Amino acid sequence: MIIYKMEYSNDIKIHELEPLYYSASNRAEWRLSSDKLYTNTIRLLNVGVTKSADQNNLNKLAGAAGCINSITILDGNVEIQSLTRANEWAAIKHSFKSNSYNEDLGSVLNLTRKSAHFNLADRTDAQDVDRCVGSKVVEGTLRTALSATNTTERLTAKGQLDLSDYMGFLQSVNYLDTSLMKDLKIVIEYNMDALAIMFGNQTTGNLASTRPLLVVEEIVDPTIVSANMGKSQVINYKVIENDIVTVPAIVATAGDPNPVQPKTYHLHAYNNKSVDRMLIKSRTTLGSTENTSGTNVMYGLYNSQAMLKQKNQVRVNGMNVFARDGITSENERLAHVADTWAPNMSIMPFQQGLAFKAPDAVSRDNIINMGNEAIGSQSYFACDLAGQKVKDLQIDYERVGFFNATAAQLSLCKYNSAVDLIIFAEVKKAVVFSGGSYNIVYV
Repeated sequence: MIIYKMEYSNDIKIHELEPLYYSASNRAEWRLSSDKLYTNTIRLLNVGVTKSADQNNLNKLAGAAGCINSITILDGNVEIQSLTRANEWAAIKHSFKSNSYNEDLGSVLNLTRKSAHFNLADRTDAQDVDRCVGSKVVEGTLRTALSATNTTERLTAKGQLDLSDYMGFLQSVNYLDTSLMKDLKIVIEYNMDALAIMFGNQTTGNLASTRPLLVVEEIVDPTIVSANMGKSQVINYKVIENDIVTVPAIVATAGDPNPVQPKTYHLHAYNNKSVDRMLIKSRTTLGSTENTSGTNVMYGLYNSQAMLKQKNQVRVNGMNVFARDGITSENERLAHVADTWAPNMSIMPFQQGLAFKAPDAVSRDNIINMGNEAIGSQSYFACDLAGQKVKDLQIDYERVGFFNATAAQLSLCKYNSAVDLIIFAEVKKAVVFSGGSYNIVYV
């Protein structure tokens, strides 16, 4: 159902579409009209949740996307592309945006609070002119849009998603031609886990999705339509596929206080596929590293925790990607993430895992406003396989445990907890047209 139509030129007509099918908190589906030509710009609006009680803000890193479980493009029952763990990938993508984007646009469009700035405290006359007493790195306080939930759809915070930012198929085409794909559908599936959506007050109140809208741009200029509609061609594109492996917990003892844990895992999800860039996120199974008393520790489920003396190596078809022991330091990991995915990313100081030393008797909160929470909260590992055809993909992962004689402290040590390694990778696919039909193949 088209609820709004606008023309801003003689070439393009904008449609705001109601879902053809909508099950609140479960699924929303839209269908594009057949025999039309659309641009590849598709936006999902009114993305958010209502909360029946005890309102709070959305997760700082995922923002409005925290409630999205998957995004799928289909032609009838044929899957063109599907992104699972969409909220987790969206959170990572928000980190890849520049600090200025997250501060000025991301906070308004995506409802994130990822940006950071240096807060220079006022100096009194009694203080030395070379000191900045009270100055520190502060996160997400300038021009932050309203991201608090409410009991009603009208008042609750709502954001938007540019689907072309997540769907490689949309990035790879100039136009969506529904004369070739006559039953093109966009399907969103929801996740109402409060731990994935809310920053605080996660244990009280019921969540429900807000009714979303899809905005598409139809090409109406007859010259452009006749020149492009029905022109079948090979469409090469990349999809994000994920896999997960679990590293078991470490048992550190007084007799062996720093046990080394080397592990090797085969990732069968990428067999017989051409793989480009990879990113690995590490999420501990220790709840206190993500949430305490119903409130996020930093980014909650979207943290990627650094481990003690961590090493990473990747092996493709028997050949190591990195020399010797692979990537062995926090700064190496950060550099590879920047080089591979996002040179202008907004990961703050110390979030890659390299701790900073505060002066004696001075809290780290005096230097960065998240203090210990920030250290190692976004420690990703990345590499580029440059489109290699995978027959056997292995990852080597090594870390060191840590013993504390105080049992209560030992039980809270993230370095010993089991860790889920969540792997995201670009995989090459293609739509190949032939004789009025098409096949979708892995390249």
